Amino acid sequence: MNRLPPILEEVAEIAGVDAALAIARRLGGRTMYVGKHPRAASALANVVGAKAAAVIGQHFGGAQVAWPRARGLINRLDARQLAESRGWSVPQIARHLRLTERYTRDLLQGVERGAPDAGDQTADPRQCPSCGRAFHKRRPCRVDPRQLRLPDLLDSP
Repeated sequence: MNRLPPILEEVAEIAGVDAALAIARRLGGRTMYVGKHPRAASALANVVGAKAAAVIGQHFGGAQVAWPRARGLINRLDARQLAESRGWSVPQIARHLRLTERYTRDLLQGVERGAPDAGDQTADPRQCPSCGRAFHKRRPCRVDPRQLRLPDLLDSP
């Protein structure tokens, strides 16, 4: 997952990407009332700062907001940051973030299982066109022509 959920994209546009990521990290999974004029001691202001909270309050003010966790994006950013800044190996990153080594490897390669472009033949010739996994013994997975691919279904009007 390379994108923020829609509500966090709105926050990123009005208050900045750092505020959106801070909300996902600290308030993700919670539903909370966002006042039109959040106080400096509010949970939102403690996470993003008073100025950003005021901007978010003007935009979402007077509504209950369910903040998404955005775990896929957060994990990707954290894994890449640890690999680039500290030079950690995949097993070290996986232990630190409490992820599997395979998932960590996928995050660092930019390959997600079930990604929307998993069926794209040009994405990576070493991947199965139906499921996106790496080929096992150079054989793709069997695909039943009667089954619908979820990305195709979601893209249709």
